[in-house]
Amino acid sequence: MQNTNGSAGSGRRWRVPAVLLVVGLGLVAALLYSFDLLPGLRRDTPFEAFAPQALADYLPPDTAAVYGFDVRQILTSSCVKANFAGPLEQLAHRGDATFPWMKLIGVKLLEDVDRLRIVLGTEDPTHPLFLFEGRFSRDRFKVGPGALEENIEDRFRLYEYRDPHTRAITVLAPAGSYLVVSSARAKVQAALAYAADPHGPAPKTPVMELLKGVDTKQGVWLAAAFHRFAGLHMDGTVGLVLNPIFRYARTLAGGMSFGEKLSGDFHLRTGNEADARELEEKLTSSCTLARGFAELLANSAWNPILRMMGTGEVRRVGAAIDVHCHLD
Repeated sequence: MQNTNGSAGSGRRWRVPAVLLVVGLGLVAALLYSFDLLPGLRRDTPFEAFAPQALADYLPPDTAAVYGFDVRQILTSSCVKANFAGPLEQLAHRGDATFPWMKLIGVKLLEDVDRLRIVLGTEDPTHPLFLFEGRFSRDRFKVGPGALEENIEDRFRLYEYRDPHTRAITVLAPAGSYLVVSSARAKVQAALAYAADPHGPAPKTPVMELLKGVDTKQGVWLAAAFHRFAGLHMDGTVGLVLNPIFRYARTLAGGMSFGEKLSGDFHLRTGNEADARELEEKLTSSCTLARGFAELLANSAWNPILRMMGTGEVRRVGAAIDVHCHLD
């Protein structure tokens, strides 16, 4: 008869040292990790495994206005090529001035960017979030004195651009096919955190209901809850058109499609019928004035925009207003 007690006792004797060895190795690994000495598991190793479309539907929870631009659709439109060649050239040069950091990441606005979303939140509307979709490679990022500063914060790689004149800081971070940009660091970090784990429930935003009626495949689209902002105002000629909207409209949604012609449909809602009547009158007046100025400024770069505004049809039902315009 075999002595099973001896073999069982021997197994137990080996099991205890094995457990102690595993625990000991775990403690050593924890200590090494704590002091950033463990290769491959350093605390400063950035997360970079973003899915290409991880930010396709991202909007921060406080989003009160979002504007979308399909750069490819706009640039390939035959109507745009025929009417806006001059303004597009100006836009290409102005893009370098508006986004001076682009030359430091090896990107040209009208060549490397396919789509752009600009997001304004209620908590900090003066620092919008820009979500550029296109082709961005870290290999082209220029890091060093007089260029970008690279940091790893909360497991994400961030780049900082410091304006040489104002010293204002812009934070940039690639995430999949997107480039996240804002002067508010927390907004960039929140977008990256979502991109790293995009499977959670989409945050509810003030514009969520508005977006249900917006075709986001258009060349330009928007959804804005103006009543969430205080004191909106614009100076200059553009302000003559937009300030009445800021004053009377609670919401604005819609967009423009670009192809052989430009076609726009916008839907506004005011708080009451009295405000809607006031806004209807001012919008109708703006369209009438645009027709007159289009004839006077036939050779101006603004002429196509004035002609398009001049086609505006304003219709009101109760506190809701629809505006349609086009350019052939």
